Amino acid sequence: MRRVFAPWWVVPCAASFLAFFLLLLYCDIWRPETEGLQVRGSAGVNGLRVEDVSPGSPAERAGICPGDMVISANGRPLRSKLEWEAVQSEVRFDSLLSVEVLRGGTVRRVEWTVTREGWDYWRAREGAELLLTRLVQLVTLLLGLFVVFKRPGDFGARIGGWLLATFGVFYVDSPYRFFDVWRALPWPAGVVLWLPLISTLLLPGLLLTFFLCFPRRVVHSTAAWVAIWIPALAIGLRQAWFHLNVVYGAGHDRLPDKWFGLRFGVAMGYLLAAAVVALVRYRRADATERRRLAVMALGGGPGAVGGGIIVFVFWRGTQTAVFTSPWIALATLLLLVVPLSFTYAILRHRLFDVTLIIRQGVRYALARRLLLSIVPALAAMMAIDAYLHRDRAIEVQFVERAPIYGLLSVLALVAAYRRQHWLDGLDKRFFRERYDARRLLHEVVEDVRHSPGLPEAAPLVVDQIGRALHPQFVTLLAQQAEGEPYQVMAAAPPSAGPTALSAGSKLVALARLLGEPLDLSAAGDGWLASRLSPAETAVVQRLGLEMVVPIDPGRGRPAALLVLGARRSEEPYAEEDRQLLWTIAQSLAVLDGRERRDPSSETVFAECGRCGACYDHGTPTCPADADPLMPVALPRVLSRRYRLERRLGRGGMGVVYAASDLSLGRPVAVKVLREELVHDVESAGRFEREARVSAMFTHPNVVTVHDFGVVSASRAFLVMELLEGSRLRDEIDRGPMSAARVLSIMRGVCSAVDAAHRRQLVHRDLKPENVFLVRDDLGETPKVLDFGIAKVLSADSPSRDLDTALGAMVGTPRYMAPEQLRGGAPESSWDIWALALVTYEMLTGAHPFAALALGLPGAEPSARPAWGGDDGRVPEAWRPFFSRWFSVDPAGRPVDAHGLFDELAQMLEQE
Repeated sequence: MRRVFAPWWVVPCAASFLAFFLLLLYCDIWRPETEGLQVRGSAGVNGLRVEDVSPGSPAERAGICPGDMVISANGRPLRSKLEWEAVQSEVRFDSLLSVEVLRGGTVRRVEWTVTREGWDYWRAREGAELLLTRLVQLVTLLLGLFVVFKRPGDFGARIGGWLLATFGVFYVDSPYRFFDVWRALPWPAGVVLWLPLISTLLLPGLLLTFFLCFPRRVVHSTAAWVAIWIPALAIGLRQAWFHLNVVYGAGHDRLPDKWFGLRFGVAMGYLLAAAVVALVRYRRADATERRRLAVMALGGGPGAVGGGIIVFVFWRGTQTAVFTSPWIALATLLLLVVPLSFTYAILRHRLFDVTLIIRQGVRYALARRLLLSIVPALAAMMAIDAYLHRDRAIEVQFVERAPIYGLLSVLALVAAYRRQHWLDGLDKRFFRERYDARRLLHEVVEDVRHSPGLPEAAPLVVDQIGRALHPQFVTLLAQQAEGEPYQVMAAAPPSAGPTALSAGSKLVALARLLGEPLDLSAAGDGWLASRLSPAETAVVQRLGLEMVVPIDPGRGRPAALLVLGARRSEEPYAEEDRQLLWTIAQSLAVLDGRERRDPSSETVFAECGRCGACYDHGTPTCPADADPLMPVALPRVLSRRYRLERRLGRGGMGVVYAASDLSLGRPVAVKVLREELVHDVESAGRFEREARVSAMFTHPNVVTVHDFGVVSASRAFLVMELLEGSRLRDEIDRGPMSAARVLSIMRGVCSAVDAAHRRQLVHRDLKPENVFLVRDDLGETPKVLDFGIAKVLSADSPSRDLDTALGAMVGTPRYMAPEQLRGGAPESSWDIWALALVTYEMLTGAHPFAALALGLPGAEPSARPAWGGDDGRVPEAWRPFFSRWFSVDPAGRPVDAHGLFDELAQMLEQE
């Protein structure tokens, strides 16, 4: 099974690369004044020849001239650029830099004081280009770390992330003071910096290794890997030894005269080998791997050009100031294409032909731009003609040019009127397959409605889905009885796809839990592997399962499953595809449920899955967005009075619709309970008894319940006032709220809860989602929702909550009091605890028990810790109040909602 999280050692490795980058950036910003020398080394010659001296620089002030030979600096003999870099990397502010110069056979010693570079440097081209380079490197480094943490179980991706991170810390010239600052660091910090440094020295070997391992490893022999890495290790570790001596040793280690030529030759050899490997793999790879390599090549091309420019400038002679060339900025921007293309190729689940994307995209963009430009072009033509004849009077010009202006105006009006039609035609021309797929799937929905049963509809459904979406296979599996495996009812082609799925499969359970199409292609990167057993994960990968769509007629478990393979075009399923598949599944669910119920009691209306608009049964598509409608097994007019108009939202208890009260001519909200929550007449009666109590409870801060009813002897619904505004959850998500607004909202909420408690009602599910902020001309009024699931406290109530006893816990765990989580009898203290949590969230924007709020593994509700009072979001003056409100013992909390509000007002006054 693939890893979900990266191994522990990846974290310190990532930290070492970030620390190395910060060291580079620190030395760049706090840098000495540039000495102004441009030098060149020659093999077999002691010293570096001065090619140029910047005017006004310390070197010019010290008397160094072009043509001089710099033979030593601070006592270090100089024969190569690397040794000159070592001197630069060890300088300190306010110290002397002593340089021996050979001129005309005479050795002269010159020196100057090292001072800090002024801020004018960063306003010059050299400073700006240096910052640009570091910015590109930072992006590359972050992309590399993102790849490693995104695909921790993929060896090739891990090498790719390492490669990108190495590019992110690679440097051509050692920054000034680099090794001197390194030497001053505590030894643990200095040790971790060696990993990124050695990685930069092994960069050519890493590049070849990446192409040998991605997307699949092609070299498995240990001896082969040793042979591949011997040259890179020999060169890299030798240079690492030189750096080790610079940092910690005497600093007198010298590299051979031919070192740079040898290093350059080895690097070019690895680059050539990587190119050959990539070319061979491209010729032998499948379509997806070819496209990955093509994307990398597309990004590597500009990157190679940029790298070539930098190398050319570097070896041209600007060895002490690479960033003085104007070409460096262009080369740096070109290098940015490399990490972007590599990251895309590594992480993208599927890629498409690059040339096709570019060709089609450019053609479509040009054609669309041309259509959009017709009207402005005609207007521009009239303006140009008027300007060319500006020497004439306006009335004369208008009379003489009237036919031309009239013709252009008519053409502009026609173009403006027909533009949308032309744009739609253009979309059909370029995206005909999408239009055809949508048309075919619309036909499936309509054909299913007229099918006598699921067995008769199954072959038609799989055939039409296959024609529309072109998957490798599409299979409809059905379950004959509860507990039995899902067997193939229809498949296209017959020999492809799964032959059966166990009813106890975690894949089936996951599809049932989500209640919507499960896209397995988007479930990569360990997400799916963390939820399925290794055997199931292997089956999914072997069969190429891409999409699982549950067909649930309302019994709480899917009666059938639509299973699709990957599309032949390798294009992932779009959101529109998933929406249409879900609509088809809903139609099949109604068809399957119709077979199991008395047809005389079946009433259906149509609902748009996108906008939620409701229509009478038989309407084929939504007039607003042309989407196919899904059938809903409910009458559209409930109790011959409430006509459903539009779905407002779905929740854990049911679906809320905006509706019209046909008797009184007013808008209302209707909440229809999910069918699986009300299984029989007894349950419906119990819900009715509690709903009647809540309907009798009227309060300015409680949503008014107008009516209650049950359809088909089991589907209960509540009719409430229709509210305009927003939920408290939406306001909290925007950030902490002001103390005055919190006090205003909680005044109404606490008043409503206090009134409910006096009527022996416990809400049991107070949370920000169940507080609605109504906005009207009078201002903002909070309304408490969902009193329909409140529990009535009475002397004859059982000692334990009936719902909990039946295993149906009512409420939201992260807002439940400890005693509520333990399943005790309903108490008003439950609501006090929830009010305290809501208050905390309003003031801080966060949940006090973060693990429960985020649903983290291991955060069981029963193990809720007591609030410790050390939260940095809470002022010191507030902490005693929250410590009291979050007491595990109910006796330690305020006795009622009114008392909590009084304490809240006192707390906010002390801020």
